[in-house]
Amino acid sequence: MKNFLGRMKHALVAATFAATAPTVSATVIWDNSVDHSAEVGTAAGVLAGSLSTGTLSYGGAGGLAGALAGAGAGDVLIIGQNANSNTAGSVAAVSSFVSSGGTLINLWGNGFVSSPVLTGVTGEALSFVFGGSTGSFTATQTAAAVGTSFAAAPASLTSASNHGAITEASIALGSGTSMYTAGGNSHAAVWSIGAGTAAFLSWDWCCGASATTRAEWDEVMLAAATYSADVPEPATIALVSLGLLGFSRRASKARS
Repeated sequence: MKNFLGRMKHALVAATFAATAPTVSATVIWDNSVDHSAEVGTAAGVLAGSLSTGTLSYGGAGGLAGALAGAGAGDVLIIGQNANSNTAGSVAAVSSFVSSGGTLINLWGNGFVSSPVLTGVTGEALSFVFGGSTGSFTATQTAAAVGTSFAAAPASLTSASNHGAITEASIALGSGTSMYTAGGNSHAAVWSIGAGTAAFLSWDWCCGASATTRAEWDEVMLAAATYSADVPEPATIALVSLGLLGFSRRASKARS
């Protein structure tokens, strides 16, 4: 009986983690027709290295369909600032990719005031704001990060953005969750859509940021790529253990 309970406990704990484990990317796909493409490409490479996978770059809206043709669940699509594929015409392809289990990571948007793909994929009226400069403020992690993949990322981000963010008020009207905040604006946010995830990061790895800043945002990008809203907490394992303990006691009484 003791061996049986031990095996059962390990099986339940393993099942709990397996059911909530973050998705691991198969490929990091990124648009190379963007502002600061060299920096975005470097960030894509760092993310791929963290996920032990490879990268695939494409050029603008014309290359997006081909890049996503073989993409599937677990792949990550990065669309950077002023990307040629960040258009209303790309929404259908990206929406299909995300709902099938892919992850969209939208870096700061187009024209500094919008992001057609992100608003189209989420179907929400997001309000973008422009402002800030390198090193001018710090974004702090929100309480919503607890119990998610973002919990392992830095508690605060220095030089959070030199472009802008999305107002938390507009995110709150929809299904998104803000993970980093500064002055009422979100600098990292996620949406669960179908089987996949859409994410927004306000940084685009440009403009002379320090190595520390880049490393912090690399961690945030990894959190977005492996996003899970149900990462098991100690309390979950404790409940499983209590259930097993009750079962053990009942079994002992029955045996007596």
